[in-house]
Amino acid sequence: MSLNSTHIYLTWEPPPPSQVNGVIREYRVNVTEDVTGRVFQYTTTPNDRQLTVGSLHPYYIYHCSVVALTVQLGPYTSVFTIQTAEDGETLWSSSMCRHLIIERRPHWYKANREKDND
Repeated sequence: MSLNSTHIYLTWEPPPPSQVNGVIREYRVNVTEDVTGRVFQYTTTPNDRQLTVGSLHPYYIYHCSVVALTVQLGPYTSVFTIQTAEDGETLWSSSMCRHLIIERRPHWYKANREKDND
């Protein structure tokens, strides 16, 4: 989800056990700018299945995918698309990061959802 004009927040569930060939050692997340094709790659621990990406451009489209690493890289998820907000606009506060709206869900992607306690 787009948090504001320069940050996006990603969260995911692990792939189904039938698609994992060992213990997951890390996740790699690719974020690609639509306009330039520039790729940003991030790594998280197996238990840290969320990522806030900053220093992005306002009102840009970004294509994201995630892959789990065991003894080798698994298949990447299908690509999902997120657009940052217009310059200076905040779409979500940290307390509102409960729902992720994406254009297309990756094949093993499932957004972490929490009940609204507000």
